[in-house]
Amino acid sequence: MKKIVKKAVILGIIGFGLGLLISFVVYQLTKDGDERTGEILLGFLAGGLYCAMALSGSVIYDIEEWSILRCTLTHFIITLLGYYSMGTVQGWLIIGSGIFYITTVIFIIAYILVWIGNALYYANKIKKLNQELEKSKNKDR
Repeated sequence: MKKIVKKAVILGIIGFGLGLLISFVVYQLTKDGDERTGEILLGFLAGGLYCAMALSGSVIYDIEEWSILRCTLTHFIITLLGYYSMGTVQGWLIIGSGIFYITTVIFIIAYILVWIGNALYYANKIKKLNQELEKSKNKDR
């Protein structure tokens, strides 16, 4: 468990830096001169925190006792709640608006695809391991 916490902290730090970088790039591409320093800093902070939550939350997939579905749903909830929180704090996401529903549907579709991808990946990995075990059994006979 200590390894998972350590990994989450490291990934959180990396995610925060990545979020700051993404926020800076988005700001540079969209600035119009009317922004206040406090709003800019809040946007950068929110971007950093959001990426930190999403990246550090990925350690959930390292919990071997959990199913792929449970890991994916847990990460989905962490990421979606983080997105709602940061978007609401920044003022560009209004709960109940059209963009709220559109992004929620996009999140759901993306995570269904993530789950399918993970399920296919691990099914293939298990199939290969079983084939290797079968080869090993046949050699011993």
